[in-house]
Amino acid sequence: MAAPLNYGPPELLDHSNRQAEFIGLVVGFTALATFLVMARMYTRACLVKSFGPDDWTILVGMLCLDASCIVTCLYMKSAGIGYHVWDIKYDAVTWARGQKFNLANQLLYNPILSFSKASLLLFYRRLSPSKTFHNWIWATMWFTIGLGVSTFLADLFQCIPVRFFWTPTLPGGKCFNQSAFYFSTAGFAVLADIWILILPMPVFWGLQISVKRRLLLMGLFALGFVVVIVSAYRLNALHRVMYRTNDPTYDDVAVWSSVELCVSVICCSIPALRPLFARLFPAFFGSVGLSKGSRSGQGAAYAVDGSRGGQNRARAVSRSYNLEEMGVRKVHELYGGTKTSGTSNDSEEMIIGKSASELQQSQRFDGHGGESGGNSPEMMPQATAVAR
Repeated sequence: MAAPLNYGPPELLDHSNRQAEFIGLVVGFTALATFLVMARMYTRACLVKSFGPDDWTILVGMLCLDASCIVTCLYMKSAGIGYHVWDIKYDAVTWARGQKFNLANQLLYNPILSFSKASLLLFYRRLSPSKTFHNWIWATMWFTIGLGVSTFLADLFQCIPVRFFWTPTLPGGKCFNQSAFYFSTAGFAVLADIWILILPMPVFWGLQISVKRRLLLMGLFALGFVVVIVSAYRLNALHRVMYRTNDPTYDDVAVWSSVELCVSVICCSIPALRPLFARLFPAFFGSVGLSKGSRSGQGAAYAVDGSRGGQNRARAVSRSYNLEEMGVRKVHELYGGTKTSGTSNDSEEMIIGKSASELQQSQRFDGHGGESGGNSPEMMPQATAVAR
């Protein structure tokens, strides 16, 4: 293709290409996201031994992400993404194939974001039994589902008939304002991300644990703000491609779209990996630490004695942390009674953030605190303070 006059003299044009770099970034980020999701599957199935709806949801999101990686690479090869526009020699068949891959990628984009958001919201259900908190979760969930379904349908039918998207010479075909659609849906997605990230923060701040561990727990979830930053950068790249460049195929907006999806899946999976981190890095992740009040004689939050008081306290902690939904299936064995032969409490201890040493300290505390069960459930510090 001869270089258009507005690009300048042909001998002065840049003929480099970044396609290999783009494909490498897309594949690399997708591989990292896939690895972390599989690590999450291992954590939930083998360490915590509890596989929930949030895990199935992110697994479906990961499969869609892997499909998106393949489609993105095919789109880049077909459409010449990474090459300067003056170096691309299009024919009608190649251009149409590239547009088909482009549409397929758009159809996968919003479902992946929706699956990531839905998985994180389902994970939130484990954090607190508060009815108000759960109502906010479900309201956000229905908004996320509605936005995802409506965006998918709008993506599919942005051109009528659909094949007008890759056959612009088709008589009678038309498309709605695509740029306005892309920017509006991206804006809604960013606002939803911000809301989902701040939703559990009051619950975390109310936990009666050490400030250091509280901030660490909040930080695990606040990693999701990376998604917001990447989304904002992608919006800027999208605006640049549509309005501020005469060399759109050399731009990296397709890469940033893929990176945004990968980071969304990664940040959704990291909080669920805490039990694995606790096993690999026990000094840093192995314990949430007791609050000062819990250590000063107000009552151990985690009782391991076999008395009725200890069992009542176990039930109170279970209700506060929603432990049974987080993989603690036999709370009475963890906090009272004898440990079943041949079993391990590692997963339960890690999922509640309590190390074995602290459990032993709690047991010694109960042993020296007078009559077993002397600390009534009413005197026990509440494990969570839920904003209502």
